[in-house]
Amino acid sequence: MKHLIIFLLIINSNQRINAQNLIPNGSFELINTCQKYHERCAPKAWRSSNLKNFYYPEYLPNTKMAIPPFKGSRSIALTFYYQGKAYERKFAQAALICPLIEGERYHFKIHYLLKKAAVENFGIYFADSLKVFTKNDFLKTAKPQIIVPVRQDLAANEWAVFETAFTATGNEKGIILGNFAVDSLTTIFAAKDISKRNFEKEKKKRIYVRFDDLSLTPINETAHADCTFDENLAAIYNDSIRHILEHPRTIHPLELELNIPVAEQTFDYSPPIDTYIIREDTVQTNKIFSFKHINFETNSARLFRSSYFTLNQIVEALQKNPSLNLRIVGHTDDVGLGNFNRMLSEMRARSVADFLVSKGIK
Repeated sequence: MKHLIIFLLIINSNQRINAQNLIPNGSFELINTCQKYHERCAPKAWRSSNLKNFYYPEYLPNTKMAIPPFKGSRSIALTFYYQGKAYERKFAQAALICPLIEGERYHFKIHYLLKKAAVENFGIYFADSLKVFTKNDFLKTAKPQIIVPVRQDLAANEWAVFETAFTATGNEKGIILGNFAVDSLTTIFAAKDISKRNFEKEKKKRIYVRFDDLSLTPINETAHADCTFDENLAAIYNDSIRHILEHPRTIHPLELELNIPVAEQTFDYSPPIDTYIIREDTVQTNKIFSFKHINFETNSARLFRSSYFTLNQIVEALQKNPSLNLRIVGHTDDVGLGNFNRMLSEMRARSVADFLVSKGIK
């Protein structure tokens, strides 16, 4: 006689696998839309900690430079080092869905991918507040709670995983990802099977690392039972200051008046010291006004947010002098092909014109 054997799998309700991920959009699949350009430009909940955008490419299998994400169709990449340029790097940050609790243990996991040259390690910093600055020097004093040692047996374009556990102090409200070490303490090495000749060539370029599928979960699943998870996540996704075409001092932070316990968002957009201030008594006809602080992404006509302060001054001057006509001239450096630079110059001039038109200038 045959017997039917039934196996019962008993699952502990406190196992980490059932806990909610406290990092919003940790796989970077959800995309924000830039209001100005009507294009997908950044993962929801994430922004740069300075005025330099990080890489956020879509995986396109048929393109020559395609690099598959660890999961899904999106990942981000951050510059960690650039030889000869002091502290040239980018950081990505996001508010945690729930602030961490003092004494609680958390499990952190991250997937990363190297190029031909890589840095020896990078950091995960859980901050008590998040800010956006014109420069990232303020992060030189940050002390990441987690240092990720990069595996030196990895081949280029090979995904690796790092995971660890740590105890929270209770002040952690946001996460910042990047290379916090100063240049003198940043060590560069070659990915597996990369020749010395190729390494010498690659290490002179921007060295960046790609990231995907981040998670931060409480080991005790009931630790955040009082956190309004869904409401907090919705508030974080609705916070799109990075994509609103407004004066930099017009800030739309997270809805703190609703007492949502998420990271405080503050933004420091101080005007450049040597900005040429246009006043009504300085406007002259047939005169060239040259502005140093209208800047664009490399090989792109997309304006940096740092340009908005100066552009808004121009808007104000034109509003006070509606009879004036303005000619906009863009230029590039002398690096690259002439035809491309000429086209790029025209596109950049058009971006400035579009900005003025969006502010009501005819």
